[in-house]
Amino acid sequence: MASTTGLAYTGYYVNQVLPSPAVQTVSQPAYSQETLQEVARVVMAESMGEPIEGMRGVAQVIYERHILWDKGVNEILNSPGQFAEPYGGTVTEECQNVVNEVFLQGVKEFDSNVTHFYNPEKCDPYWADTKTVVGTRGGHRFLY
Repeated sequence: MASTTGLAYTGYYVNQVLPSPAVQTVSQPAYSQETLQEVARVVMAESMGEPIEGMRGVAQVIYERHILWDKGVNEILNSPGQFAEPYGGTVTEECQNVVNEVFLQGVKEFDSNVTHFYNPEKCDPYWADTKTVVGTRGGHRFLY
């Protein structure tokens, strides 16, 4: 339809069938049950006795290192001196659920990224002053 102003009309008309919007899907990386269980064992080792928020924070650190640093989950877990040895006992259902929420559903404890954590009552890492504190959960301080 021509416009009286000389400009072309680019909108829609009454009763016009609108095109279907493009559906965007965000591909979530696939994780094996073994990988998720290994993450849960490390989360248990690092945060046993902590509230669920502390567990979620530790899982978020592992997940975000994996994503932000473009490394495999096992590569992150097995980097020397980064995490405690995986817990050898039975992983609690609560801990496994937290890991599944972080890795499969994108649940985060912190709105901003976190890539490091430590317990200030147990250690004073040399790198802590070079990072930004994002928050504290339980006995852990989380940083980016």
